[in-house]
Amino acid sequence: MSTDRWERVKRVLDEELHLAPEQQPPYLASTCGQDARLRAEVESRIASSEEAGSHFLGASAPTVLEITSSADPHQAQPSR
Repeated sequence: MSTDRWERVKRVLDEELHLAPEQQPPYLASTCGQDARLRAEVESRIASSEEAGSHFLGASAPTVLEITSSADPHQAQPSR
């Protein structure tokens, strides 16, 4: 993922994390528009945070971004 693309993902994710859950889908629809890859990337990182539990969700947006930035889906994952 390019630096510019990652900056856009972080910006959208940061803004979404400050919204009430019912405001998130309309926000993503208006912000991402036809950019399905951007929306999928943001939704993936939100889903990862939900899977991590309430401690993760209680973290500040910068902390969430630091944690999720290490989970770049374009890097090879170790086999299990």
